Amino acid sequence: MDEGIDSLHSGSVEIHENLEKLAEKSLTFSNGVGSAAAGSKELNQGLQQFSSGVGQMKDGQSELLQGAKKSEAGTGELASGLQQSIEGFNQIEEKLPALTEGANGVAAGAAQLSGSLSEWSAASNEAKAGASEVSAGLDEVISGLKQQSEATGDPAEKARLEGVISSLTRISEGSKGVSEGVGKLSASASEIAKGSNNLSDGANQLGEGTSALSGGFTQLKQAQDKLANGAKELKNGQGQLVSGLTTFGDSIDSAQSGLGQLTEGSNNLVSGLDQLEDGSKQLSSGTSQLSEGSKGLVTGTDKLKEGSSSLTNGMGELANGAIKLQDGIAKLSDGSAELHDELNDGANEAGKIKSNEEVYDMFASPVKVDKLPINNVPNYGTSFAPYLISLSLFIGAIVLTIIFPLRDPAVKPANGFSWFISKYSVMAIIGICQAILVDSILILGLGINVTSLPLFFAVSILASCTFMAIIQFLGSAFDNPGRFIALLILILQLTSSGGTFPNELVPGFLQGFTPFLPMTYSINAFRAVISTGDYSFMWHNLGILAIFLVAALILSLLYFIYRYKKLNGALNEKQGDATVH
Repeated sequence: MDEGIDSLHSGSVEIHENLEKLAEKSLTFSNGVGSAAAGSKELNQGLQQFSSGVGQMKDGQSELLQGAKKSEAGTGELASGLQQSIEGFNQIEEKLPALTEGANGVAAGAAQLSGSLSEWSAASNEAKAGASEVSAGLDEVISGLKQQSEATGDPAEKARLEGVISSLTRISEGSKGVSEGVGKLSASASEIAKGSNNLSDGANQLGEGTSALSGGFTQLKQAQDKLANGAKELKNGQGQLVSGLTTFGDSIDSAQSGLGQLTEGSNNLVSGLDQLEDGSKQLSSGTSQLSEGSKGLVTGTDKLKEGSSSLTNGMGELANGAIKLQDGIAKLSDGSAELHDELNDGANEAGKIKSNEEVYDMFASPVKVDKLPINNVPNYGTSFAPYLISLSLFIGAIVLTIIFPLRDPAVKPANGFSWFISKYSVMAIIGICQAILVDSILILGLGINVTSLPLFFAVSILASCTFMAIIQFLGSAFDNPGRFIALLILILQLTSSGGTFPNELVPGFLQGFTPFLPMTYSINAFRAVISTGDYSFMWHNLGILAIFLVAALILSLLYFIYRYKKLNGALNEKQGDATVH
């Protein structure tokens, strides 16, 4: 067995070493598979992006093909237009000599016209001077005739002179008009002469421009010929471009088909590598666990090897113990024989004793116990009364919120405090009434005994008002969710207030709620006033109840003040809007 254990130990060590190497290799393999999976995902994303780019390139090729076709058509039209332009240039070229001769004739006529206009301007100036002199002479004659008309006393002579003066005045005015017209004619002749000079210069420039036009037209015709030839070549190139773009579009279609297959294969590769990665992780985890298990195997074989040595030693000790056991059995046999003899003697001695009722009572009840109750509770109902009274008062407060509106005022309140008082005063009166009703039924109907009747009523009234205040705050501030919170508090109090069983028997996580539940303190106060008479303990619990009462009243008051300010502000805003309208 020792040799087998040694062989098992050496084999387990060898297995552990090989498994460690396998775990390292599997981890390396898992990392490699993970890298391959990540690379395949990047490849797949790249193929998708490339496929999207090929699609965009296909769209661009389609648009480019349409544009090339339109460009081919436009190039044909351009070539046709250029051919027509060449024919027009040939016609213009035939008429250019006549245009040059006409321009030269215009220049010669402009020169003659300029000379004639200069002579005409000089004659106009002389005529203007003569007309001015005639007008001045007429003015002198008219002045002399007026003096003669004033000096003569003959009416007939005076009438003749006035007739002559009138005629001469009309002639003088006509002469002045002629003088002004001749002056304007002279000025116009000067302007015309200047224009004639400009015309002569323009005619000369026209001749020069015509010559330049002829030379430029020759160059333009040559460029037009080159442009027509280029348009023909461009048309041929456009045809090749359309053909190439069509072939390129077919190639893109083939590439998209191949990319679809490649993308599908890449997706399959990604899926397979993901599965392989998961399997490699499981393999790595399994080999690691197997390696850890082999450590346990090595440790177990070590312990087995140590145990074999202990087993050998134990076998020796077992042999020695068997010898000692044989000796003990012999001694036990002797002792049992001695016990048998002694029991026979004892039985003979007991047979000599005469029994009676006192001896039987002594054997039946060797110890007498006297019961001294500390706080006697006459029945089961009295012990449960504190819990049930508190529960009924709390449920009564919840039921009241169903029929009594906690928020809506009966009349418009003057302020938040009056609103709060109008609500809680009703709830407090109902709370006092329900406390008196419950106590009266317990005392008169069920005959419960209490240590102090006034204190019993006081505890009931304070507990009822406290429960009313708490539920008023929850219902007013949160409406239906507040009632739901009150029901949750009630459910917690059923188990955690210590009403049915001592708090130490409640589950640990529920015991944490006990100090924060108002029924915990009302139950303690009712127990003190009903059964124990420990009034100091009662007043302590009533003080904590009063804290719950004051806190709930303050929170309710703050809520109603806030609510009043909010409603009053909304009402003022509506009145302001009505005033504006």
